[in-house]
Amino acid sequence: GKIYKWDASLEGECEPFPSIVQRVTLFFCTPKSLCNHLDEKSKNKIPMDLFTLIVLDECHHVVRRNPFNEIMNYYRRHKFESESSMIPQVLGLTASPGTNRADDGFSAVQHLKCLMANMDVSKLSVVRKYEQELLNYSSTPTKVTIRSTERLHDPVEGILLKAIKNVESVFTNRKVTSFLMQDSIETRTLLSALESPPLDKRVARYVQWISETKRKTESVMLKDAYVPRLIHICLRHLELYVECLEMNSLLEIENVTELLTDAYGLFSYESQQASTIQEREIIEALKDVTTRLREIRYSVESNPDVNEIIKTLLQEYEILNEDSRFLVFVKTRASAKALAKRLPHCLKATHLTGGTKSKDKAGLHIDEQLEVMGRFREGEHLCIVATSVACEGLDIPQCNLMIRYKFRVDEISSYQMRGRIRDKGGREVILASSEDFERETKNILRQFYMKNAIEQVIDLDLTAHIAIAERGIYASEVQGRLLQQRQSDSKTIGAYTVNCKFCGKPIADGQFIRNIKRKITIIFDKTILTRIRREPLKKITKFDTIK
Repeated sequence: GKIYKWDASLEGECEPFPSIVQRVTLFFCTPKSLCNHLDEKSKNKIPMDLFTLIVLDECHHVVRRNPFNEIMNYYRRHKFESESSMIPQVLGLTASPGTNRADDGFSAVQHLKCLMANMDVSKLSVVRKYEQELLNYSSTPTKVTIRSTERLHDPVEGILLKAIKNVESVFTNRKVTSFLMQDSIETRTLLSALESPPLDKRVARYVQWISETKRKTESVMLKDAYVPRLIHICLRHLELYVECLEMNSLLEIENVTELLTDAYGLFSYESQQASTIQEREIIEALKDVTTRLREIRYSVESNPDVNEIIKTLLQEYEILNEDSRFLVFVKTRASAKALAKRLPHCLKATHLTGGTKSKDKAGLHIDEQLEVMGRFREGEHLCIVATSVACEGLDIPQCNLMIRYKFRVDEISSYQMRGRIRDKGGREVILASSEDFERETKNILRQFYMKNAIEQVIDLDLTAHIAIAERGIYASEVQGRLLQQRQSDSKTIGAYTVNCKFCGKPIADGQFIRNIKRKITIIFDKTILTRIRREPLKKITKFDTIK
């Protein structure tokens, strides 16, 4: 047909990307798929002038290194470097251009102009003539705020914080300190990071510290056979305990215990290759924490916030019964799955999470996501517990209640989540802490700045301004590519390693790695077979004539 939806997972098994684009009139794909085929090094490269119109849905993402802005990067290269005079028209669609965390109206206007320059768009358009008719298909939900209630006594949090403290103490033992005192920039940087973890283990900053410190640890893996691996294992345990703190805040002790039990199974398998006594002790400590929580599980009070969510959903269900369509937003996949199981059976709840290539954090494939949304529309599910994957693009006209559960977001996501409520008389419920409500107050103010910025810009003639700004963006990108090329030229073969994501141990050196046609990564080192666990592929794919 003349309309085609591209599925990147089938590449190599179907008609080549360029030939499909050339024969169809309307082509749908993800921004990253298009970027991959605009790249000069791509086997199936397509020219930018093959398109007459590029529509960027949710165009507020056309910023920084986002794939949407990568497309516009190729657009600018074609516009200013190609001899072809044909360039596609660009149309951006969004309900909320955002403000880039603006603190005043002027900054919001500047952000909007910058977004337009990124897309080479000089004209802003909103619905005016048929605004009243549009209102018949949209709604302004009533906002309800519920302040989070903490448990009167929470021994689970105390046990987890003590476990975190015990793991962190490993960073100060003599063996680790002796290794980190080596005279190198990498070890000194790692030492500095390990000496200054954030004091509050329940904030996002602590999670960020763990992630950054893991990367620093991986940079010194080749300097010692034992200590970097030990540090890496400790950081992974800290990640687990922090996730358990989050789960305990949102749900029940049973959900925390389930997380720990699953993790212990994985860590205990890895401990068979443990290189130090300390590593085995850390894994045994995880077992002790899990056992301790199982012992007290019947004496810990249930989470009052979960009870409040159930109460709110059931009150709405009593009014609408099978016409109910409820959407609950939570932060993590694990909490989405757990909360969906916790909700009353009459709601026929399920979870909706994003896809992933990671085996240990399995999400839902796009086909499964569409299947869940289809069942939601038909009423097979009356409630979906979702992560941010449902924030944009989910169109359920019957949706009459949205609950945001301890999910701190920016002004764009706040606006987008509210937009999921389509039914007249719908309600937006925010269950959050005092700090979260402070953030939401800022979101509301920035949404006000955003609306005013649109009103100020919409009637301006920005043709000259956009042309100058776009030239500046292009010049900056050229400088960035030149710098990247110089850095690439200065690299030597074997200047990096591939490390195990679980234990951090080196698997392959860069000198034995090659990339074929930017699609297949080959490691030509037979000794790698002694360092990895091999499993059969669920899906056999072809590369040229090779299976």
